[in-house]
Amino acid sequence: MFRTAECDAENGEYTVKDMASGDETTVPVEEFPPEEGLPTYEDYE
Repeated sequence: MFRTAECDAENGEYTVKDMASGDETTVPVEEFPPEEGLPTYEDYE
């Protein structure tokens, strides 16, 4: 899952969350979504 908030947008990033573990990481807007396939937490950790 990914989510974005106003503060994320101001910082030029998205938050990507692993729903199974609850871990989160941020991803620069330029790197999201990946060029192929659906985005996953593992793509950005």
